[in-house]
Amino acid sequence: YDGNGAVDYTSSLVAGRPFRILRRLNQPVTCECTLLPAPGLAAPVRNARIAVADDQGLLLFTGYIATEPAPELAGQGTTGPVYPLFVSALGDEMLLDRQPVPQTGPVVGATAGSAAQVMLARSEILGITAALSLATMGVSEFQAASSRSWSENVAALATASRNAYLLQNGTLSLNPVATVTHALSESDGTLSPTNLQIATAKALANDVTVCGQEEPATYVTEFFQ
Repeated sequence: YDGNGAVDYTSSLVAGRPFRILRRLNQPVTCECTLLPAPGLAAPVRNARIAVADDQGLLLFTGYIATEPAPELAGQGTTGPVYPLFVSALGDEMLLDRQPVPQTGPVVGATAGSAAQVMLARSEILGITAALSLATMGVSEFQAASSRSWSENVAALATASRNAYLLQNGTLSLNPVATVTHALSESDGTLSPTNLQIATAKALANDVTVCGQEEPATYVTEFFQ
């Protein structure tokens, strides 16, 4: 997007170069691609807003170009040297992180969704809607630290309440981290771990609980240090 509205760079994407949208748990989403704007099409600039959607119009990423697109010499063309532009963008948190986090008191005895709503209200951030109905886990106490950025504070809240946050297209959402349970039986002695069918494709699990005949009486959900 520039001063004249939206610009479609779909035809300018360089084939053979990585186009990557990277989502990491409770961290700002990043998007990287390489463009070769056609003659007459303005090159994207720093701080320009960017949106990525699939063929059906489903938004996959919204954010802002973090730095000036870097030209890379690709060789000689019919009109001279060819310089594709490497574009690196951050999610909608980029502009919010530039604003100072106000010093406020803690939120006590609320759900994670309510605490995030309070943080939005105290920051007086306009144009952000909230989808927090699924973040129902209780938070004994949470205080946004002025020494941390906005995204670091909401990430700390999400991590403490076993949620994953996402800020996309002006909507902040908190959703519980997915859980997968596998029932194992060794009664016939033919259990083969290599033949297990996993419903969700996950290369890495960050929290695994193994249950057997002897189990802990209490699962720890809060930690103090």
